[in-house]
Amino acid sequence: MSAKIIDVVKKVIHGIVLGIIYYLLYGYLLPSIILGFAHVELEVLTLRLLPYLGLFVSLGIVEELLKNHPVSIPFRMLTKVMYALILMAILNGGVISTTLSIEPYIMHVRIDITLLLYMIIILSLIYGVIDSLSIVRKVTKS
Repeated sequence: MSAKIIDVVKKVIHGIVLGIIYYLLYGYLLPSIILGFAHVELEVLTLRLLPYLGLFVSLGIVEELLKNHPVSIPFRMLTKVMYALILMAILNGGVISTTLSIEPYIMHVRIDITLLLYMIIILSLIYGVIDSLSIVRKVTKS
């Protein structure tokens, strides 16, 4: 009995770490890189981004607890797409606008990166399919 509890605790801890890694990737690193090219600052860990951390951690925990279970196949694909959609929400749907001040001029700049975000969503979906196929192989072998 205690071995089972230890196994569940290990999975929860692994899920928390996995959620934090995905948050750092999709919630901080990718937006920072994209917004850095546009010379727009990203508010680090503002109240607006903290709910995403909780969502990423909870999805990581559920994904880890359901690992190697047939129910996890659609869930794993869904989480990968959700991560990309959250990235899209953080980046305002792919439309970045900022104001640049170059004395004596003030310029309003608007950059549309929706194509880049669609490519990230497609790559996330492909990764989800590959991840799900690996689970299908594990389930069919056992």
